[in-house]
Amino acid sequence: MTTQKLKLNKAAKLQTWFRKKRWSFDQYYKIYFTLYKNHAFEINYITVIKSRSFEFARDLLLLKLKETEPDLKVKNIRGYMFHKDYCFSRSSIESENKITMEDWENIRSCAYPNQNNFLFKCKISEINCSEILQRNKIKLENLHHHE
Repeated sequence: MTTQKLKLNKAAKLQTWFRKKRWSFDQYYKIYFTLYKNHAFEINYITVIKSRSFEFARDLLLLKLKETEPDLKVKNIRGYMFHKDYCFSRSSIESENKITMEDWENIRSCAYPNQNNFLFKCKISEINCSEILQRNKIKLENLHHHE
C-alpha cells in the first residue's frame, strides 16, 4: 500500500471514530448534504456545524432546514470533524493542505448555530430534472447488468 493510501485509510478510521464520539465541548463538523424536490432538482451543499457530536450536528442541520426549507427534502448527509491534523485538498503540495489559524477563524465565523441563527451553506453542485432522469436510467441499466 502506498504512503498516500495509508494516510487516507488512517484519516478515514479517525473520522469514523470522531463520528461516534460525544465530546464534553463543541467541535466543528464539515457537513455535506443534498436538498431536493422529487425528480425536479438536487442541490449539493457544504456547511459547518458546531456541536458536541456528529449525531447532534446532523440533528441541528435537519431542524434548521425544516425551518428554512420546509418544502424540500434532505439526503446524503456526510460529516467530517475538523481537528489539528485535518487536511484540505486545495493543493498538490501537502504542506498547503494543513489546517491553519486563518482556516480555524473562518470555520468558527461561519459555523451554525451562531449569533444570527443563520445557516451558511455553500452550493457545490446542482442537477436538474433531465440530469436526474439520465442518472437514474444509468443506475437501472447497471443494476440489470449485475443480475
